[in-house]
Amino acid sequence: MSIRRRGMDPDTRCPVCLRLDEDGGHCFLKCKYVKKCWQGMQLEQTRLHLVSLASAKDIVHFILKQEKEMKITILCLLWTWWDTRNKVNAGEPMRSVEEVIHRCRSLIIDCLMLQDKKVQKGANKKENWSPPLSELLKINTDAAFLKEAKTGSWGFVVRNHTGEAVMAGAGPMEGVHNLLCAETEACLTALYAAMANGINSMQLETDYSLLVNGLQTNELDMAPAGSLLREARDTIYSHFVNVEIMFTP
Repeated sequence: MSIRRRGMDPDTRCPVCLRLDEDGGHCFLKCKYVKKCWQGMQLEQTRLHLVSLASAKDIVHFILKQEKEMKITILCLLWTWWDTRNKVNAGEPMRSVEEVIHRCRSLIIDCLMLQDKKVQKGANKKENWSPPLSELLKINTDAAFLKEAKTGSWGFVVRNHTGEAVMAGAGPMEGVHNLLCAETEACLTALYAAMANGINSMQLETDYSLLVNGLQTNELDMAPAGSLLREARDTIYSHFVNVEIMFTP
């Protein structure tokens, strides 16, 4: 028995664009505002394909068959839009498309970091430290992050080809957004220390794969750690002759 047959008259308008008879397809794929979000995330072709599918079941199957990063991206966009739509329905101001996209990308980064942490935790074997070539130094950086307090700590050590430590440092951090921010701060601190001591060629090693990705590409520049990652890349390219960025779990 439908709700209307029970004597109830629900408001079926989309709270965002006010179109009548909102359904799941309209909410997530067809509303003129959500379309802009798909386009802003460079997922318009994906949206069009989802629109063409015959049922919600087909849509779910399609999403779950995607590669990990694409799957996480789509799911984060759907969740971010659902949260945005519900807040408008509750009477809160509508977020801009740019804010929705920013929130979505931040959520994607958090999900990827959580996935990366699980993969590293599940590794059965931890590789031993390997020395650099005789003419190079190796810098290992690491960080800790306390989510509840938004604090952390950084540390680094510089070793030569014999494994002898030639420089090291550690310290606390305040106002840290997430683990990627903490790891990038540790990396930057190590880079500035190397510059101050005349080191211009080195191996930079970390056990955090997202940091490696952020140092080698601009894919994470919209994340909370984006400005720090750009600063680290600029520092590497402007002040060092040779830097080999390495990931060791």
